[in-house]
Amino acid sequence: MRLHITVFRMTEVFIPIEVKKLIYEYLDLDSFKNLRQVSSSWAQAGFGFLLFPTFNIKSYFVDINRLVGIGRSPELSQQAASIVKTIAVRSIDWDPSYFREIVCNRPRPQNNFEISNIESTRQKDEALKELNAMIEQRQMKELHAVDIYGLAQGLRQVPGADTIRIDCPNIFKHIILREAWSEYELQTYGSTRFEKGAS
Repeated sequence: MRLHITVFRMTEVFIPIEVKKLIYEYLDLDSFKNLRQVSSSWAQAGFGFLLFPTFNIKSYFVDINRLVGIGRSPELSQQAASIVKTIAVRSIDWDPSYFREIVCNRPRPQNNFEISNIESTRQKDEALKELNAMIEQRQMKELHAVDIYGLAQGLRQVPGADTIRIDCPNIFKHIILREAWSEYELQTYGSTRFEKGAS
């Protein structure tokens, strides 16, 4: 059974780290996150529970720094070395110009429930606004991705990892972008990528 707690601002009371870890084992995810924000000692006690066999690098700057931070703690470093077996990196290697071209050239639906020109234009504008924000984020990530020294330093903290997986998920929220991404993947990588058992 998982417990849900509400965390109030409070004065830090000394609680042994073993007790804090025991408390963490009974919390739901939201309570777990909240309790880690109470103080640095609570954050430290709960950090080990955030280590999984797969370490996901979604934001190069944030997640590589997390790995480097793990190495600064002898206890966490030891845990990471034995727990983490796979590094999953979110790829930012997609062509924004080509993807924008696909989005802008998509035909309007032609059926009984056809969207009006005004509605269609408004939806495409919303989609392009989200796309522009993603492209800006991507450019920032590219700046950090050239830090080979930082990457090497981060990977040293997980010597037990024997697999590096590159993921290129559909990161968009707007329906137009999500549908365009499927078309982009098909045209860029070909149909074999989607065949069962293809690698």
